[in-house]
Amino acid sequence: MIGRREPQQNVAAAGARTVRDQTAAANANFVLLHGAWHGGWCWRHVAQLLRASGAQVFTPTLTGLGERYHLRGPQVGLETHINDVLSLLENEELDDVTLVAHSYGGAIAQAVADRARGRLRQLALLDSDLLEDGESTYDFFAVDAAAIEQKRADAVDGLGVAAPRPSRFGVPESNQEATDWLQRRLTPHPLKSLEDRLQLHNGGGGAIPALFVHCTRPTFTGIDRSLARAAARGWRISELAEGHDAMVTAPGAVAELLLKLI
Repeated sequence: MIGRREPQQNVAAAGARTVRDQTAAANANFVLLHGAWHGGWCWRHVAQLLRASGAQVFTPTLTGLGERYHLRGPQVGLETHINDVLSLLENEELDDVTLVAHSYGGAIAQAVADRARGRLRQLALLDSDLLEDGESTYDFFAVDAAAIEQKRADAVDGLGVAAPRPSRFGVPESNQEATDWLQRRLTPHPLKSLEDRLQLHNGGGGAIPALFVHCTRPTFTGIDRSLARAAARGWRISELAEGHDAMVTAPGAVAELLLKLI
């Protein structure tokens, strides 16, 4: 049925642009981390294009989200999600990894770089939260104590923050296919993971080359703070004239940008 189609109208054309040097891509390892309310599914079309170039791609879904929503519980926090990714790197025996993170996934990427920098080649943060050591996602967005208490009261099953509408992620309401696709898949996000504070133990992985990609159409609330922090840390900066969920609305542009890193 038309209502069940995935938003892929630009993928085939984008593939012609993004299939690059097969030899370089064949040795590339990408791990793509999703943001709050999403799952590994949101990278589907980007992963398709990267794999078409010969790269090895992993799109893990964090505990309590997406197809792992049934694993939600009061214990699921930021540390759970960090361990999800560390376990993937260890069990798949991955090295020389380009770790890509979107939105909330930026905090996880920082912690993984801090603890497993020897497995990483570089970081690429796509419109991500860039936290300081000891800061939570709620701190980053300056959510005060009263607002947090209200979020706890409103939490689904007392465990998760309900997903906003796709338009909140820069998906135009006129893009009905992408809107419907997201609304069918977005799940409540584990509350504890947003309250937990990032703990860096080894200096934060500062020696790893890093790129921050700023999505500018429109600018997502709070990401200007990440942009300033990335610049202060000496990271490379790139702009993408797409909305916050660019991996959904512009998979070809995102894949092309990532393939330029290898």
